Amino acid sequence: MLQMGEPPPDVPLLDDAGLPFRSSDLLGSWFAMYWYPRADTPGCRAQAEAPSLKARIKSFDELGCRILGFSFDPPEVNARFRFDYRFPLPLLTDEGHRLASAVGALSAGCNTPRRFALVVDRRDRPSV
Repeated sequence: MLQMGEPPPDVPLLDDAGLPFRSSDLLGSWFAMYWYPRADTPGCRAQAEAPSLKARIKSFDELGCRILGFSFDPPEVNARFRFDYRFPLPLLTDEGHRLASAVGALSAGCNTPRRFALVVDRRDRPSV
């Protein structure tokens, strides 16, 4: 599991357009990782997690914090989910479950990530 202050591993992922993405693409910035079990599940809609996050995107943007969604769904499923709910954030596929396992988002005994959020601070800091 990822420890405080430790960057996530640089795992190859695909975004919802099927394009390659790596966490190293965000080097020098900070971001929030939003994990969800599956795209367009009743849990997301009933608990209003995704809509609530969507409503707060502007606040994160104003702070300079980018939000990224993560699941094990293939890019085309994430693309449909993003389109249907008009999410203004990229949805990424962790096909091999390596990133979820490394950051503690993998559900014990399941083949899905748990609902999980994590803020990663990757800003360069001046030496003291």
